[in-house]
Amino acid sequence: MNDTREIPTWLAELLPQPKQPTRVFLSDKGLICAKHPDNSVSTFDANLEEAYDMLKGGGADIVFADEVYQHYSQHKEGVIDKEFGAIWIPVNDGKAFRMLTSTTDDDRYSLLKWAWEEFQEIDAKWRENAGFYNSWHWLDTHPAFWTRSYRYWSDDPKWQESMLWGWETEGYCQKIYVSAMQADDGRVAVALELGAHVSSCDKYLEMQKETIVVTDVYQEHYHDYRLDSFAPTYEEAIILAAKSVDRFFHTDGNERLGVPYEPTEIEKELALRMEEADDCFGHSHNDWRAALPRVAFENYGNWLKESIAE
Repeated sequence: MNDTREIPTWLAELLPQPKQPTRVFLSDKGLICAKHPDNSVSTFDANLEEAYDMLKGGGADIVFADEVYQHYSQHKEGVIDKEFGAIWIPVNDGKAFRMLTSTTDDDRYSLLKWAWEEFQEIDAKWRENAGFYNSWHWLDTHPAFWTRSYRYWSDDPKWQESMLWGWETEGYCQKIYVSAMQADDGRVAVALELGAHVSSCDKYLEMQKETIVVTDVYQEHYHDYRLDSFAPTYEEAIILAAKSVDRFFHTDGNERLGVPYEPTEIEKELALRMEEADDCFGHSHNDWRAALPRVAFENYGNWLKESIAE
């Protein structure tokens, strides 16, 4: 059954509300002006590049009015691509060009929508022919592996709210850990270790002397033993890995619940050690974690400021 949603639900819930862009236009006197989302207007005694940097430095998304494109095409002061929303202007006395882009939250949403549509097309091909080529691209773009494009947290000086729109929706196959293993009988196999994105993490705050759970992080992947794949060749291992992912995850990236699975000996050993640790500390780790304060990733910076102020 084809999924008609524009993007996976879990991702839609993480995106901020689209903000209105700032419209850059030319006054009757040819000065650079900007109409802001609150309808106020600023006039710049500067060239387009300087005005662009000032607006961008204030966190604004920018769209160029038609007359701006027209000016830079007629006077040959730059190169334009109106469809792409870009103007290349000469810098360093014409020795180089700099690209000024018009990118809005609607544009960023469109990229995510396109990525989801693209994966659904790949998924349909994979279900018809689960060979190496289709399996590789299916794994490479599967929503279970989508992570944020930026590694900044919202307390970082470089943080911008627009980063919440940035997601890596392809390229996962390059992150799969590949190794060679040899069985006791001498047979050699290619081993793949992979895992879906991590939605939350524990963070210890040194100043507050407390641990919190930050939700909606999605910046890295974990090792999921259920998805480990072993085969005589890399191609066969990729094919097996794709089938394992499909067994435990829906196409939208959500985990399938209640799928039967027999833990490996390593997992059993790890579970036993966790039980021993629980006995040592006198409480369950899961119960301890469930009682911790929880802060959403996008709100972490503000929460931290308020916590320090207290």
